[in-house]
Amino acid sequence: MISSAVLGCILLVITLVLFITQWIPATATAIVSITLFALTGAASYNTCVSGFSNNIIIMLVSVLIVGQAMLESGLATLIGQTCFKLSKGSEKRFLLYIVLSISVMSAFMDNTTTVAVLLPVMASAVSASKREMNFMNLVMPASIAAIVGGACLLIGCTVNLTGQSILTEYTDYAFSVTDFTVAALPVLLLVIVYVLTIGYKLGNRIWNKPERREAEHEAMKKFACLDSTKPVIDRRKCITMGCILLAMVCMFLFTDLPLGLSGSIAAMLCVLFRVVDLKRALPKIDWDVVIRLACTLGLAAALKECGFCDLISNAFISVFGSNVSPMIILTVVLIASNLMSQFIGNSTVVLLLGAAVIPIVVSLGYSPLPVTMALTLGASFAWMTPIAGACIGISFSGGYEFNDYARYTWPLTLLMYIVLIIWLPIVFPF
Repeated sequence: MISSAVLGCILLVITLVLFITQWIPATATAIVSITLFALTGAASYNTCVSGFSNNIIIMLVSVLIVGQAMLESGLATLIGQTCFKLSKGSEKRFLLYIVLSISVMSAFMDNTTTVAVLLPVMASAVSASKREMNFMNLVMPASIAAIVGGACLLIGCTVNLTGQSILTEYTDYAFSVTDFTVAALPVLLLVIVYVLTIGYKLGNRIWNKPERREAEHEAMKKFACLDSTKPVIDRRKCITMGCILLAMVCMFLFTDLPLGLSGSIAAMLCVLFRVVDLKRALPKIDWDVVIRLACTLGLAAALKECGFCDLISNAFISVFGSNVSPMIILTVVLIASNLMSQFIGNSTVVLLLGAAVIPIVVSLGYSPLPVTMALTLGASFAWMTPIAGACIGISFSGGYEFNDYARYTWPLTLLMYIVLIIWLPIVFPF
């Protein structure tokens, strides 16, 4: 009779194949996976659906409502318009302000939504400059800044929440809200410097050519049309929204309240003070992301219950011994998660690699914090293809070609590897 651990391995392979081939949507794959674990008896039904009651899911839905409130209040648009006024027609100055603003906003709003809100603002800035600015010099850097900004706070993106849930599922450790800030801040500084120096020159060589101007113009026309709708900026709601954001951050940093409860309070305040209409906000929540994350949390719990984690860690130690350098593990995990996430959903990569790697690290007697952080950030910072995620994918509408992404970001990716390999063991010792 097949043991539950071996059965779990078989089901995980089936899940991985479905995720890679995308034969069915990723959310459907996650649902099928936990269903198979429950039907075959590899894990109990309660374990398989435990993700839906996880504190992470409550926090995710709450933060999505808060992000929608930022959008409806006009606060996000106001920030973008302020950036344009302060830039005084300078492309580099406007790029700096947009990158700084979008990196902060994406810590509290959905990354893709943040970029989408500011695309019309960027198109208007280029038009107002009589096209002395280049739309392509703004859109891809803004998307990259949104990715990194979202990774700078635990609540900033679903990848961070997945990494946290995997860590707490397999170990007794947990990240604090600001651990991701400490870990990702050097990469954010790197991105800011890169897009203003090396990336700025490299981008102009790649796409600032006469034959590419028509594609840029066509892309701008779409967003200039969107901008003609003139989004309403409600000053009262903007001030209220700013106060709610401040209160939410204070609850995260200075109280012992569960993160899900803190997020729920912030979402409740947005509704009570009429910053957001709940009936309009709920349908706009990306429930596909919520369900997929809940299922992957259940899958992680199922893998632990069936004995898969013990099986993998024992097999690794029997083959490689117990003297493997943690730096080698961290480096391999960082690069592998980043390269896999160029083509596979990054939360999926964190789940699959985390289920195999974290038990190994713990069994070797090392702290799982640096490796889990490397796994999570490596998966988050996938920007070398437009199919790496929705946030970088939305920039494809800026008139870029597919290979522009790898040509523009490969130096940034190598620098990101170096920074994280050096920085993470310092702030999270093994």
